[in-house]
Amino acid sequence: MTRTPHLDVGPRGGPGEVAGPSGELDVRLLGAVEVRRDGVPVPVPSGRPAVILAALALRPGGVVSQGTLARLLWPDAQPEHPRAALQTHVARVRAVLGRSAVESTGDGYRLVLPPDVVDVTRFRGLSAAARAMDDLPGRLALLDQALLLWRGNPLAGLWPDVLTRQSAPSLLDEVLTVAERACELRLLLHGPDDGVIRELRELVTAYPEREGAAAQLMIALYREGRQGDALGVFHDTVRALRAAGRRPGPELAAVHARLLSGDGDPVTAGADAGASAAP
Repeated sequence: MTRTPHLDVGPRGGPGEVAGPSGELDVRLLGAVEVRRDGVPVPVPSGRPAVILAALALRPGGVVSQGTLARLLWPDAQPEHPRAALQTHVARVRAVLGRSAVESTGDGYRLVLPPDVVDVTRFRGLSAAARAMDDLPGRLALLDQALLLWRGNPLAGLWPDVLTRQSAPSLLDEVLTVAERACELRLLLHGPDDGVIRELRELVTAYPEREGAAAQLMIALYREGRQGDALGVFHDTVRALRAAGRRPGPELAAVHARLLSGDGDPVTAGADAGASAAP
């Protein structure tokens, strides 16, 4: 089952845990920022050290300038000696990851760890592998594996929250897009069973402006003979979109029109799945 941030149960009924590469160091950003070593949580100092850790982990191997880090750590007023203060916080990150894991280079710092130590990198790798796979059950299995890495709102709990406000929305959109792709494939492969309808309900409830999930839920309900419920999903989604100053997109509008006309299945999933379920 796709995870939404309010859920306590992991996908497919498990605890929602996926071991890091080689079972050693695992830096987690797809939820509250965490570090695990050999599966055991490693305390990460809250506040600015956690922000530095997340900023570097979002660009594994890439240099993040001291100026960028300073703006993330002190958005309102910088300390009298920002470089010295930054070095103090970097030292606390090194104490968590290992001294050699954070390298000072030029005017910045970079994370010197294999990229797949970071859950975001592994998530994107699994998503890319799914796109390249022709076998639909295999593609779904990869997407489900990626979704196991999702624990809640990305970068949750950081303070100052500048990095969260800058980066979390796009990370969440990546995750939700993969969740929608997985639901679409599940609907194609297994039909509108209770599991996929429940999964889509959770997505639409948690993220009422997600038109892709809403359209899929409408299709699944329609195929179950629940046209009234399907139309209700459309109207709820339109209200949420209007509250955000948006209008329904063409995909949602097209599904709605097919529902009203009763002209067979509201989507030609068999023809579209290979293209639409593969991002």
